[in-house]
Parts: sequence; C-alpha cells; structure tokens
Amino acid sequence: MTSPLALIVLLAALAAGLAWLLTGGRLPHRAKPGDVVGDPDTDHEVLSEAEEEVRGVDAFASPEDAEEDLPDWGPGAPKP
Repeated sequence: MTSPLALIVLLAALAAGLAWLLTGGRLPHRAKPGDVVGDPDTDHEVLSEAEEEVRGVDAFASPEDAEEDLPDWGPGAPKP
C-alpha cells in the first residue's frame, strides 16, 4: 500500500515535470554580468564616477570619520 503523502509528492513531481516540458524546458531569463538592468534614464558614467569616489572609504566609517575623504557626505549636504 502507498501512503497518501507519497502519492501527493509523486503527483506534484509529475505536475512540475509536465509544466517544465510544456514551457520547452527553458529556465527564466537571468541578467548576465554585462547586461544593463534598471532605469534606462540612469547616467551610468556619473554612477561609475561616484562608485570610484567611495571605493576607498571604509564601509563602517561614520560621516565624521569620512569627512576628509567625502566632504559632501549625505543628501542635502552643502558642496565645498
């Protein structure tokens, strides 16, 4: 005799296999490392410059500690 739980698991596996076959066995599209993902209005050049600017700053630095490296720390801060 087969337990009801084993029958449910078997039916679920068969349903998943059938769904996979009906979709052509394809996996969902995933972005490749070189793909541009996100808002098309994003200025990637400015974003790259900003990332370079903060690359050398300690991730756990407080705004006071990073004031010399990044004098305009945070939104709304006056720029020198």
